[in-house]
Amino acid sequence: MRSAIGPMTIFIGLAMLTAGPLGCSSRSALSLTAVGGTGGGSMGSDASATGGSDAQPGAGGAGGAATPSDTGGSAAIAGTTATSGGAPGIGGSSAVAGASGTGGTVAAGGTSTKDGGSAGTMANTGGATYMGGATKIGGSPGSGGSSGLAGAPASGGASGIDGGAGTCTGCQPHESCWSGSSGSRCIESSVTVPGFAIDATEVTRGQYAAWLATNPPTTGQPAVCDWNTTFVPDATCMAKASVCQGSSCTNHPQPCIDHCDAAAYCRAIDRSLCGDEDWTNACSSNGTYPLGYEATSVRGTCNDYTTASTTTVPVASKTGCHPPASSVFTGVFDMIGNIAEWVDNCTGTSGATDVCKPRGLSFGMGAAAPTCSQSTYSSRSASLDNLGFRCCTH
Repeated sequence: MRSAIGPMTIFIGLAMLTAGPLGCSSRSALSLTAVGGTGGGSMGSDASATGGSDAQPGAGGAGGAATPSDTGGSAAIAGTTATSGGAPGIGGSSAVAGASGTGGTVAAGGTSTKDGGSAGTMANTGGATYMGGATKIGGSPGSGGSSGLAGAPASGGASGIDGGAGTCTGCQPHESCWSGSSGSRCIESSVTVPGFAIDATEVTRGQYAAWLATNPPTTGQPAVCDWNTTFVPDATCMAKASVCQGSSCTNHPQPCIDHCDAAAYCRAIDRSLCGDEDWTNACSSNGTYPLGYEATSVRGTCNDYTTASTTTVPVASKTGCHPPASSVFTGVFDMIGNIAEWVDNCTGTSGATDVCKPRGLSFGMGAAAPTCSQSTYSSRSASLDNLGFRCCTH
């Protein structure tokens, strides 16, 4: 990520207002200046999670001699053969009793909670934390990192981040379990609509951090993003007072990432940034509800400037901020307010300085009645405290 913040021009109705450089500018209902910024604290990388170090320790390779010092469990439990690793195919008794080695000092392997819980003692058991305490996907030892993936008999295999077992723990109501080559993790659920599907919410900080924990390569990006050398959110931006701080922010939308970061995340889960037309149709129910919810503006329905909010709120927590039940797009939350969203609508292909038009406005920004047709302007490389994204699938 590179923070290259250019001027932002905002069109509302027939009026056009031009903000200065996208830095720490103030907002009001009239100025419509998008708060810029040059980045925020780096996300917790969750590097300590191994996907469940005592999961299936006996399945992959030598297994080790059946002595109390073996890391899959005590000799009496781990088995007597050096080739199979012993009887405990799901982690052995050490996963519960903590009998010995790296496989059993913590009960159940990964039962940490999103508020940090007891995760601080689970650095090697699939329960390490990210974003101040969200549970690393991999959960209990049976679902994280079988030894068969890496062949290391003692520690459950160096299966890497997320384990790859195809199960998730702790997903929120708006999330679903996704499995890929890097393992399994909770991602935002999709709402299927005619012609495509769109994420029910903006991508959250917990979801983005879980992806970063897989150490995604920055190679292979499109040519317009060949300048982008990191996907980590901009540190200066993340430190702003307008960005939620602390362990309770896991379910807030992810800000402070540029257009290329957002596109890379979507590709990693076999989705893409929404096209401009698809995004607008989903927001307005194909033009039926241009406000993004009911036909009449109701102050405070969404986390826009009418709430006097100066920061984000948890996704989908503004329960009225989605199209009504009569719309096929019902259940798509926060397309107005909370945080503006990157869309695949940049007007150039030269790279970092391309002009893009984020949609949805954000907290602290809006007209008398923010609508789905409004947009702002940002350079492709901008990392802003009020700009995030969601993904679509075709």
